[in-house]
Amino acid sequence: MVRSTTGPAAQIEKMIALAETTIGWSDEGNTMRTPVHLWYNEFYGNPDPGKFAWDWCDAWITYVAFHSGNLAAVTLNTGFAYTVAHANAFKAKGQWHDGADGIRRGDVVFFDWGDGIEHVGLVVGRAEGSTKVDTIEGNTLNVVARRSRNAPDIAGYGRPNYGLGVNQTPAPTPTPTPTPTPTEDPVSGTVIFEKVYVGAPVSEDVKIVQRALNRFKPTVTADGDFGPKTSAAYKAWQVSLFGVGPDSDGKPGWTSMSRLAARYGFTLKRQADVPSTPPPSTSLPGAGGYLVLPEPAHDYARVTYGGKTVNKRTREMLRLAAHWAGVTINLSQGSYNTGVSASAGTHDGGGVVDISVNAWSTGTRTAVVLALRKAGFAAWLRTPAQGFSYHIHACAIGDREMASKAKSQVQSYFNGRNGLANNGADDAERRWPNWADQYDR
Repeated sequence: MVRSTTGPAAQIEKMIALAETTIGWSDEGNTMRTPVHLWYNEFYGNPDPGKFAWDWCDAWITYVAFHSGNLAAVTLNTGFAYTVAHANAFKAKGQWHDGADGIRRGDVVFFDWGDGIEHVGLVVGRAEGSTKVDTIEGNTLNVVARRSRNAPDIAGYGRPNYGLGVNQTPAPTPTPTPTPTPTEDPVSGTVIFEKVYVGAPVSEDVKIVQRALNRFKPTVTADGDFGPKTSAAYKAWQVSLFGVGPDSDGKPGWTSMSRLAARYGFTLKRQADVPSTPPPSTSLPGAGGYLVLPEPAHDYARVTYGGKTVNKRTREMLRLAAHWAGVTINLSQGSYNTGVSASAGTHDGGGVVDISVNAWSTGTRTAVVLALRKAGFAAWLRTPAQGFSYHIHACAIGDREMASKAKSQVQSYFNGRNGLANNGADDAERRWPNWADQYDR
């Protein structure tokens, strides 16, 4: 059979051809997001923040409709993740048909297995006289797959007006956000990322973020205080992006805040990018361009540096920091050092070192911590007041062999904290290269 290349028939074939390219997409039992999840979250917001990979059969229909140029016809220029709402939209347009009689290629079919409409698929055909309807469906046993369905299980179907054509299909609009009250300030201005964290001093930067959160999940008071209520709202924003899990802890990371800025219209900058910021310390010659340095290679061959075992990636980062600070770095503890109870397992994997500081002045210790941070370490000076002998503890951001407890310390560093069990405030200047942003969630 030769199918039309123009008009409604051509749009049906575009819809089905695009659907066929997605066959096999899987969320692997709700453990990962598909391209459908990522796209739908970006355009319409997460329909179920309580799930990592929410039910997506109708979102898949929306995805295929949009990418084949049929959004106006199939989903009436909006996004559907709820099958009942989609069916009702067809009914409101007079495009609904009960049961399976007359169903044909290109129709959107809705299924009822006893509890009302609960699933949807795209009809690809029905053999004459058959009681079966052939479909492609998203989120059927967690995958996109071809199915052959019994007609009695069909609640009805919507017949899209494919005659609207691809050229009349506008881009989708994001999920409407609450209209600001007349007294509410607009979301605008510039936010310095390093100034926004849980427990941060009251600032205009925090107020701007709060105004943006208020658009997403009202109501957040824009008082500049990043306290528990603001943290809860920020967590809801992270859940909408990443799902429930360690990436959604209510503590701002670069990735989540960049997405917030892009959606709600403020400008996000790093402290080092602001012209009024004092230039990098002249005590670190050559370190001024640390922001744009490339990420060190992920070479995990084990070598010796400063008297202890590390991997090559860590060694190169230590060499860079030592050069900038003008010191020789000696290690009191290296990486891959298991069974040290005082280290709480942070040294069990790669990327983590303790640096001897006894020979250095207070100023040198501060300079070395800053140099390590610019080189890509989460680094802190540990002190007797914290229960340690003086030393610097450093974790190489992005190390793929790092122990899980050390990874938690890295995120603590991004969150402006000290990496210890007391979750105290970071007491040193917050700096890291741009390549490290990808590890901040």
